[in-house]
Amino acid sequence: MPLDLTELRDYLRMNRADPALVAWVQAELDGGELMADAAGQLPTIAYDDCELLLAGVLQLVATPAMPVEQSDVQQFLALCEGLGFDDAWIDGFVATQLSMSLEALTALAWLRLPTRATTEQITSAHRRMAKLYHPDRVTHLADEFQELARTRTRQLNRARETLLAISKPTSALTDDVLLEPDWEDQPTDVDGVTEALEPLPDDA
Repeated sequence: MPLDLTELRDYLRMNRADPALVAWVQAELDGGELMADAAGQLPTIAYDDCELLLAGVLQLVATPAMPVEQSDVQQFLALCEGLGFDDAWIDGFVATQLSMSLEALTALAWLRLPTRATTEQITSAHRRMAKLYHPDRVTHLADEFQELARTRTRQLNRARETLLAISKPTSALTDDVLLEPDWEDQPTDVDGVTEALEPLPDDA
C-alpha cells in the first residue's frame, strides 16, 4: 500500500515545514505516490526540514495497527540516502523516532507485522511465511530457486529471532543482541530454530 501523502502533507503543514517542501509533497500527491527516487527531485531545504520529512514518512511506515511493508521501508531508506544520510545516521534516527533499531523495523517488514506485534503474532507470522519459503518446497526446481528459498528462510528466521529478543521485558530495542549471531551461517528449519540459539520459552 503506497504511503498516504495526504497525511504526510498535513504533518508537514502542522509542523510548519518549509512551504517549498509542502508544495513538493502536494505535487507528488497529485502525481499519485511518492517515488523511490524522489529525493533527487526535492527542493533545496534546511536540515531541520529534511528531518521533519523523514520523521513524517517514518510515522506512516511504522504504525501500531498496520503491518510494516518492505516497499515502504525501502522508500524511506531511499529518501534517506538520496538526502545524503549514511547508515549510522539512519539507524540512530530510526531509534530516536521509533525507539527501535533499523534492524527491528526491517524484521517487522519481513514478517509483515505492526510495530506492537505480540510474541504470539511474531511466532505465528514466522511460521506462516516460513512454510511458504521452506527449501523443501522447491527441491524439484533449479538451483537458483533453491538458493533463493534458503536465503529467504534465513531472513525470516533472523527477523523472528530479532523480534523475539526485543520482546523480552529486560531487552532494550537497540541492544547489541540484535547484531548477533551471524545468522547467514545458521542451519534453519520451518520453525526458525537454529543450533546456535537457545530455544526461547513459550512465555518469552
